[in-house]
Amino acid sequence: MRRNGDTFFGSDSFLDVLSNLVGIVLILVVLVAARIRDWSGRVALEDSPKPVENPVLAATSPSVSEADNQQETVRQLESARQQWQSYCQRLELAKLHLAAETQSLLAAEYQRRHWQEQSDRTQQQWHRWSASVKELEQQLRELEQSLQRLSEKQAATLPTVSRREVRALHYWLPVSRPVFSHEVYFECYQQRVTPVDLAGLLQEVRQKFPEHLEQLRYRWSVEGQTSQHGAFALKYRIVRNADSPLDWLFREQGPADPRYFSAGLAYWEVVPMQAIRGETLEQALSESSVFRRLLAQVPPETAVLTFFVYPESIPLYRALRDWSYQAGYTVAARPLPVGMPIAGSPSGSRSRAQ
Repeated sequence: MRRNGDTFFGSDSFLDVLSNLVGIVLILVVLVAARIRDWSGRVALEDSPKPVENPVLAATSPSVSEADNQQETVRQLESARQQWQSYCQRLELAKLHLAAETQSLLAAEYQRRHWQEQSDRTQQQWHRWSASVKELEQQLRELEQSLQRLSEKQAATLPTVSRREVRALHYWLPVSRPVFSHEVYFECYQQRVTPVDLAGLLQEVRQKFPEHLEQLRYRWSVEGQTSQHGAFALKYRIVRNADSPLDWLFREQGPADPRYFSAGLAYWEVVPMQAIRGETLEQALSESSVFRRLLAQVPPETAVLTFFVYPESIPLYRALRDWSYQAGYTVAARPLPVGMPIAGSPSGSRSRAQ
Protein backbone atom coordinates (compact mmCIF):
# COMPACT_ATOMS: atom_id res chain seq x y z
CA MET A 1 0.00 0.00 0.00
CA ARG A 2 1.42 3.42 -1.02
CA ARG A 3 1.94 5.93 1.79
CA ASN A 4 0.80 9.54 1.55
CA GLY A 5 3.45 11.93 0.27
CA ASP A 6 5.58 9.27 -1.56
CA THR A 7 6.57 10.00 -5.17
CA PHE A 8 6.88 6.33 -6.14
CA PHE A 9 6.55 5.43 -9.86
CA GLY A 10 5.83 1.77 -10.66
CA SER A 11 4.99 -0.43 -13.65
CA ASP A 12 1.23 -0.07 -13.07
CA SER A 13 1.32 3.66 -13.74
CA PHE A 14 3.34 3.13 -16.92
CA LEU A 15 0.83 0.55 -18.20
CA ASP A 16 -2.03 2.94 -17.46
CA VAL A 17 -0.46 5.73 -19.49
CA LEU A 18 0.40 3.37 -22.37
CA SER A 19 -3.16 1.97 -22.48
CA ASN A 20 -4.57 5.49 -22.61
CA LEU A 21 -2.31 6.37 -25.56
CA VAL A 22 -3.27 3.18 -27.47
CA GLY A 23 -6.94 3.94 -26.87
CA ILE A 24 -6.51 7.45 -28.24
CA VAL A 25 -4.76 6.06 -31.35
CA LEU A 26 -7.56 3.54 -31.96
CA ILE A 27 -10.19 6.21 -31.63
CA LEU A 28 -8.31 8.35 -34.16
CA VAL A 29 -8.09 5.41 -36.58
CA VAL A 30 -11.82 4.72 -36.28
CA LEU A 31 -12.64 8.38 -36.90
CA VAL A 32 -10.40 8.50 -39.97
CA ALA A 33 -11.94 5.29 -41.36
CA ALA A 34 -15.44 6.68 -40.83
CA ARG A 35 -14.54 9.87 -42.66
CA ILE A 36 -13.09 7.87 -45.56
CA ARG A 37 -16.25 5.78 -45.85
CA ASP A 38 -18.35 8.95 -45.80
CA TRP A 39 -16.30 10.40 -48.61
CA SER A 40 -16.57 7.23 -50.74
CA GLY A 41 -20.39 7.16 -50.25
CA ARG A 42 -20.65 10.75 -51.39
CA VAL A 43 -18.57 9.98 -54.45
CA ALA A 44 -20.84 7.00 -55.35
CA LEU A 45 -23.99 9.07 -55.00
CA GLU A 46 -22.60 11.79 -57.14
CA ASP A 47 -21.52 9.26 -59.81
CA SER A 48 -25.07 7.68 -60.10
CA PRO A 49 -27.10 8.63 -63.34
CA LYS A 50 -29.60 11.49 -63.07
CA PRO A 51 -32.58 12.28 -65.39
CA VAL A 52 -31.69 14.60 -68.17
CA GLU A 53 -34.11 17.50 -68.39
CA ASN A 54 -32.23 19.50 -70.90
CA PRO A 55 -30.28 17.70 -73.56
CA VAL A 56 -27.79 20.51 -73.94
CA LEU A 57 -27.21 20.73 -70.24
CA ALA A 58 -27.01 16.93 -69.86
CA ALA A 59 -24.28 16.73 -72.41
CA THR A 60 -22.02 19.21 -70.61
CA SER A 61 -22.77 18.95 -66.84
CA PRO A 62 -21.52 15.36 -66.03
CA SER A 63 -17.88 16.12 -66.85
CA VAL A 64 -17.87 19.28 -64.79
CA SER A 65 -19.51 17.58 -61.77
CA GLU A 66 -17.12 14.64 -61.86
CA ALA A 67 -14.07 16.94 -61.90
CA ASP A 68 -15.39 18.89 -58.97
CA ASN A 69 -16.09 15.71 -57.00
CA GLN A 70 -12.61 14.34 -57.65
CA GLN A 71 -10.98 17.59 -56.54
CA GLU A 72 -13.11 17.60 -53.41
CA THR A 73 -12.09 14.00 -52.68
CA VAL A 74 -8.42 14.78 -53.18
CA ARG A 75 -8.71 17.75 -50.82
CA GLN A 76 -10.43 15.63 -48.19
CA LEU A 77 -7.81 12.87 -48.47
CA GLU A 78 -5.02 15.41 -48.21
CA SER A 79 -6.66 16.92 -45.15
CA ALA A 80 -7.07 13.47 -43.59
CA ARG A 81 -3.42 12.66 -44.32
CA GLN A 82 -2.30 15.91 -42.73
CA GLN A 83 -4.44 15.19 -39.66
CA TRP A 84 -3.01 11.68 -39.47
CA GLN A 85 0.54 13.08 -39.62
CA SER A 86 -0.34 15.65 -36.95
CA TYR A 87 -1.73 12.88 -34.73
CA CYS A 88 1.42 10.80 -35.32
CA GLN A 89 3.63 13.75 -34.39
CA ARG A 90 1.58 14.36 -31.27
CA LEU A 91 1.91 10.69 -30.42
CA GLU A 92 5.71 10.86 -30.78
CA LEU A 93 5.85 13.97 -28.65
CA ALA A 94 3.66 12.25 -26.07
CA LYS A 95 6.06 9.27 -26.08
CA LEU A 96 9.08 11.55 -25.62
CA HIS A 97 7.35 13.43 -22.82
CA LEU A 98 6.37 10.12 -21.24
CA ALA A 99 10.00 8.89 -21.42
CA ALA A 100 11.26 12.14 -19.87
CA GLU A 101 8.69 11.96 -17.07
CA THR A 102 9.62 8.31 -16.52
CA GLN A 103 13.31 9.21 -16.14
CA SER A 104 12.45 12.07 -13.80
CA LEU A 105 10.24 9.80 -11.70
CA LEU A 106 12.94 7.12 -11.58
CA ALA A 107 15.54 9.71 -10.46
CA ALA A 108 13.12 11.02 -7.83
CA GLU A 109 12.52 7.46 -6.62
CA TYR A 110 16.28 6.84 -6.38
CA GLN A 111 16.75 10.09 -4.47
CA ARG A 112 13.88 9.19 -2.15
CA ARG A 113 15.37 5.78 -1.41
CA HIS A 114 18.78 7.37 -0.77
CA TRP A 115 17.35 9.88 1.72
CA GLN A 116 15.24 7.16 3.29
CA GLU A 117 18.33 5.02 3.89
CA GLN A 118 20.23 8.01 5.31
CA SER A 119 17.27 8.83 7.52
CA ASP A 120 17.17 5.24 8.79
CA ARG A 121 20.90 5.33 9.59
CA THR A 122 20.53 8.68 11.38
CA GLN A 123 17.61 7.36 13.39
CA GLN A 124 19.59 4.27 14.39
CA GLN A 125 22.53 6.43 15.46
CA TRP A 126 20.19 8.70 17.43
CA HIS A 127 18.78 5.67 19.23
CA ARG A 128 22.31 4.52 20.11
CA TRP A 129 23.21 7.99 21.41
CA SER A 130 20.01 8.16 23.41
CA ALA A 131 20.84 4.83 25.02
CA SER A 132 24.36 6.04 25.83
CA VAL A 133 23.02 9.27 27.34
CA LYS A 134 20.57 7.35 29.49
CA GLU A 135 23.35 5.04 30.66
CA LEU A 136 25.59 8.00 31.54
CA GLU A 137 22.74 9.72 33.39
CA GLN A 138 22.20 6.55 35.39
CA GLN A 139 25.92 6.37 36.26
CA LEU A 140 25.88 10.06 37.24
CA ARG A 141 22.94 9.52 39.56
CA GLU A 142 24.72 6.56 41.16
CA LEU A 143 27.89 8.64 41.63
CA GLU A 144 25.90 11.48 43.18
CA GLN A 145 24.26 9.07 45.58
CA SER A 146 27.65 7.57 46.49
CA LEU A 147 29.11 11.04 47.02
CA GLN A 148 26.20 12.04 49.22
CA ARG A 149 26.60 8.88 51.31
CA LEU A 150 30.35 9.49 51.69
CA SER A 151 29.75 13.13 52.66
CA GLU A 152 27.22 12.11 55.28
CA LYS A 153 29.60 9.45 56.61
CA GLN A 154 32.50 11.91 56.74
CA ALA A 155 30.37 14.53 58.45
CA ALA A 156 29.33 11.97 61.04
CA THR A 157 32.90 10.79 61.73
CA LEU A 158 34.79 14.11 61.75
CA PRO A 159 34.78 16.11 64.96
CA THR A 160 33.24 19.52 65.09
CA VAL A 161 35.84 22.14 64.13
CA SER A 162 35.49 25.59 65.55
CA ARG A 163 35.79 28.49 63.17
CA ARG A 164 39.08 30.31 63.17
CA GLU A 165 39.30 33.87 64.27
CA VAL A 166 39.53 36.14 61.25
CA ARG A 167 42.01 38.96 61.57
CA ALA A 168 43.25 41.49 59.08
CA LEU A 169 46.93 41.45 58.15
CA HIS A 170 48.77 44.52 56.97
CA TYR A 171 51.79 43.92 54.77
CA TRP A 172 54.54 46.16 53.61
CA LEU A 173 54.64 47.20 50.00
CA PRO A 174 56.38 44.57 47.80
CA VAL A 175 59.50 46.73 47.41
CA SER A 176 62.75 45.44 48.91
CA ARG A 177 66.12 47.02 49.57
CA PRO A 178 69.59 45.58 50.24
CA VAL A 179 70.45 45.01 53.89
CA PHE A 180 73.49 46.85 55.29
CA SER A 181 72.49 46.86 58.97
CA HIS A 182 72.76 44.19 61.64
CA GLU A 183 71.05 40.91 60.74
CA VAL A 184 69.57 38.29 63.05
CA TYR A 185 69.42 34.89 61.34
CA PHE A 186 66.88 32.08 61.75
CA GLU A 187 66.47 28.69 60.07
CA CYS A 188 62.93 27.48 59.14
CA TYR A 189 63.30 23.72 58.73
CA GLN A 190 60.81 20.88 59.30
CA GLN A 191 58.19 23.37 60.55
CA ARG A 192 60.55 24.53 63.35
CA VAL A 193 62.42 27.82 63.71
CA THR A 194 65.99 27.85 65.07
CA PRO A 195 68.28 30.85 65.72
CA VAL A 196 71.59 30.81 63.81
CA ASP A 197 74.38 32.64 65.67
CA LEU A 198 76.27 33.45 62.50
CA ALA A 199 77.96 36.47 64.09
CA GLY A 200 79.38 34.34 66.91
CA LEU A 201 80.58 31.65 64.51
CA LEU A 202 82.38 34.18 62.29
CA GLN A 203 83.92 35.79 65.37
CA GLU A 204 85.48 32.45 66.30
CA VAL A 205 86.90 32.15 62.77
CA ARG A 206 88.50 35.59 63.14
CA GLN A 207 90.05 34.53 66.45
CA LYS A 208 91.65 31.53 64.76
CA PHE A 209 92.84 33.56 61.79
CA PRO A 210 96.46 34.18 63.06
CA GLU A 211 96.93 30.44 63.54
CA HIS A 212 95.73 29.78 60.01
CA LEU A 213 98.01 32.47 58.61
CA GLU A 214 101.00 30.56 59.96
CA GLN A 215 99.77 27.45 58.17
CA LEU A 216 99.28 29.41 54.94
CA ARG A 217 102.97 30.30 54.73
CA TYR A 218 103.52 27.06 52.80
CA ARG A 219 99.98 26.20 51.68
CA TRP A 220 97.34 27.73 49.44
CA SER A 221 94.31 26.98 51.64
CA VAL A 222 93.31 25.89 55.11
CA GLU A 223 90.00 24.33 56.18
CA GLY A 224 88.52 24.18 59.66
CA GLN A 225 85.38 24.01 61.75
CA THR A 226 84.29 26.03 64.74
CA SER A 227 82.85 24.77 67.98
CA GLN A 228 79.09 24.43 68.43
CA HIS A 229 77.12 27.64 68.93
CA GLY A 230 73.55 26.77 69.78
CA ALA A 231 72.43 24.09 67.33
CA PHE A 232 75.06 24.80 64.64
CA ALA A 233 78.78 24.90 63.92
CA LEU A 234 80.59 26.57 61.02
CA LYS A 235 82.76 24.83 58.46
CA TYR A 236 85.03 27.23 56.58
CA ARG A 237 87.93 27.55 54.15
CA ILE A 238 90.63 30.26 54.18
CA VAL A 239 92.75 30.69 51.03
CA ARG A 240 96.01 32.48 50.35
CA ASN A 241 95.93 35.00 47.49
CA ALA A 242 98.42 34.76 44.63
CA ASP A 243 99.89 38.23 45.06
CA SER A 244 103.24 37.93 43.20
CA PRO A 245 103.97 36.76 39.63
CA LEU A 246 105.99 33.88 41.06
CA ASP A 247 102.90 32.62 42.83
CA TRP A 248 101.08 32.46 39.52
CA LEU A 249 103.99 30.75 37.75
CA PHE A 250 104.67 28.13 40.44
CA ARG A 251 101.14 27.70 41.76
CA GLU A 252 101.28 23.91 41.52
CA GLN A 253 104.55 23.73 43.51
CA GLY A 254 103.24 25.87 46.38
CA PRO A 255 103.67 29.50 47.49
CA ALA A 256 106.91 31.14 46.40
CA ASP A 257 107.28 33.66 49.26
CA PRO A 258 106.40 32.49 52.82
CA ARG A 259 106.77 35.98 54.30
CA TYR A 260 104.62 38.47 52.43
CA PHE A 261 101.14 37.41 51.37
CA SER A 262 97.44 38.07 51.99
CA ALA A 263 94.61 35.68 52.77
CA GLY A 264 90.88 35.73 53.34
CA LEU A 265 87.77 33.68 54.08
CA ALA A 266 86.71 32.07 50.80
CA TYR A 267 83.74 29.94 51.88
CA TRP A 268 81.69 29.07 54.96
CA GLU A 269 78.89 26.61 55.57
CA VAL A 270 76.56 26.21 58.56
CA VAL A 271 76.59 22.63 59.86
CA PRO A 272 73.59 21.42 61.91
CA MET A 273 74.68 19.61 65.06
CA GLN A 274 71.21 18.41 66.09
CA ALA A 275 68.72 16.47 63.97
CA ILE A 276 65.69 17.82 65.85
CA ARG A 277 66.17 21.47 66.70
CA GLY A 278 64.30 24.70 67.15
CA GLU A 279 60.73 25.50 68.19
CA THR A 280 57.35 25.02 66.61
CA LEU A 281 55.16 27.98 65.73
CA GLU A 282 53.17 27.80 68.95
CA GLN A 283 56.33 27.50 71.03
CA ALA A 284 58.12 30.32 69.18
CA LEU A 285 55.26 32.80 69.66
CA SER A 286 54.90 32.13 73.37
CA GLU A 287 56.26 34.67 75.84
CA SER A 288 59.05 32.44 77.22
CA SER A 289 60.35 31.12 73.86
CA VAL A 290 63.94 31.43 72.65
CA PHE A 291 62.66 33.28 69.57
CA ARG A 292 60.89 35.96 71.63
CA ARG A 293 63.74 36.31 74.17
CA LEU A 294 66.27 36.80 71.38
CA LEU A 295 64.16 39.48 69.68
CA ALA A 296 63.65 41.26 72.99
CA GLN A 297 67.38 42.04 72.95
CA VAL A 298 67.26 43.51 69.42
CA PRO A 299 65.48 46.82 68.78
CA PRO A 300 63.29 46.80 65.64
CA GLU A 301 64.90 50.02 64.39
CA THR A 302 68.46 48.64 64.21
CA ALA A 303 68.12 45.02 63.02
CA VAL A 304 66.75 42.95 60.16
CA LEU A 305 65.34 39.44 60.67
CA THR A 306 66.66 37.10 57.96
CA PHE A 307 64.98 33.69 57.61
CA PHE A 308 66.54 30.77 55.70
CA VAL A 309 63.38 28.97 54.54
CA TYR A 310 63.06 25.39 53.22
CA PRO A 311 60.01 24.46 51.10
CA GLU A 312 58.10 22.49 53.74
CA SER A 313 58.38 25.40 56.23
CA ILE A 314 56.88 28.17 54.10
CA PRO A 315 53.65 28.30 56.20
CA LEU A 316 55.80 28.66 59.32
CA TYR A 317 57.76 31.51 57.75
CA ARG A 318 54.58 33.35 56.72
CA ALA A 319 53.22 33.21 60.27
CA LEU A 320 56.53 34.45 61.73
CA ARG A 321 56.74 37.16 59.09
CA ASP A 322 53.26 38.42 59.96
CA TRP A 323 54.10 38.52 63.65
CA SER A 324 57.40 40.29 62.94
CA TYR A 325 55.65 42.92 60.79
CA GLN A 326 53.21 43.64 63.58
CA ALA A 327 56.12 43.90 66.03
CA GLY A 328 57.79 46.51 63.78
CA TYR A 329 60.70 44.44 62.42
CA THR A 330 62.03 44.45 58.87
CA VAL A 331 62.06 40.93 57.38
CA ALA A 332 64.23 39.31 54.71
CA ALA A 333 63.80 35.79 53.33
CA ARG A 334 66.27 33.46 51.64
CA PRO A 335 64.50 30.41 50.14
CA LEU A 336 66.61 27.23 50.00
CA PRO A 337 65.90 24.03 48.08
CA VAL A 338 65.79 20.69 49.86
CA GLY A 339 69.27 19.51 50.83
CA MET A 340 70.96 22.87 50.24
CA PRO A 341 72.98 24.01 53.32
CA ILE A 342 73.17 27.56 54.63
CA ALA A 343 76.41 28.86 53.13
CA GLY A 344 78.14 32.04 51.99
CA SER A 345 81.21 33.45 50.26
CA PRO A 346 82.62 36.87 49.28
CA SER A 347 81.05 36.48 45.85
CA GLY A 348 77.53 35.95 47.29
CA SER A 349 74.67 38.43 47.37
CA ARG A 350 73.26 40.56 50.15
CA SER A 351 69.88 39.95 51.67
CA ARG A 352 66.96 42.10 50.55
CA ALA A 353 64.41 43.13 53.16
CA GLN A 354 60.90 44.59 53.34
